[in-house]
Amino acid sequence: MSNLADVITHQHIVDFATDGVVCLRQVINPDWIEKLTAGLERNVADPSPRGRVWNADEHGRVTFYDSQVWQEIPEYRDFVENSPMTEFAGRVMNVEAVHFFFDAIFTRSTGSQFRTPFR
Repeated sequence: MSNLADVITHQHIVDFATDGVVCLRQVINPDWIEKLTAGLERNVADPSPRGRVWNADEHGRVTFYDSQVWQEIPEYRDFVENSPMTEFAGRVMNVEAVHFFFDAIFTRSTGSQFRTPFR
């Protein structure tokens, strides 16, 4: 990955300050994506007590939710503690400290036509 200043531009900072959101495409290294995918598979196979399968069909496709699991799933924990996301967030928000507050996992199986309960 390139320099953080190349990834997060001054325009991103301005856009976030103005709009409260900014889209950063392809900034996460594919190795992190693989690790998060493994964590998601672990999470779906063994959800926390907060985990929910909202919909399921005869083909095994599901809509899945879980939360507050980053400390329980090693791949999530590694991402939270060691990925560059805190640096990205700090730069976009133009702050020196970033505090991680809450995690929520939402996933739908490929080909799923289910809606989430939050329509």
